[in-house]
Amino acid sequence: DDIYAVREALEELAVRWAVNRITPEEIVALEEQCDLMEFYTKKKDSKKVFELNNSFHDVLYASARSRFLAQILRSYKEYIDKTRKSFFYEQSYLEGILAEHRAILEAIKENDVDKAVDAMSRHMDASKLRAEAIWIIK
Repeated sequence: DDIYAVREALEELAVRWAVNRITPEEIVALEEQCDLMEFYTKKKDSKKVFELNNSFHDVLYASARSRFLAQILRSYKEYIDKTRKSFFYEQSYLEGILAEHRAILEAIKENDVDKAVDAMSRHMDASKLRAEAIWIIK
């Protein structure tokens, strides 16, 4: 719980800063990540969706313009990914993950900080619930 609570707070900070600092090129990069994620979701290629999920978050971290924050978040993500690698291979979750990323992207495009933070919070909460479901099954 504490790992996800800290990650959620940091991800919310990153998206808050990203809304105000993101470049048009980075918005295009996020759109491309979502479009590719949709393509691979339809193909049920969960491994590729997992990679694109990481790429999406990396673009957000870069657009926050804080190397320190990006480094901390990557460290958290690496730790979490090591403990739940098989989690993202659950194909039933792919559409939800895609929808969550699209909601974050739309809020950023609307330049709506509160909406972006809320979308990121929902994404982190859902991610935690999906991970807990897998840990219970194992």
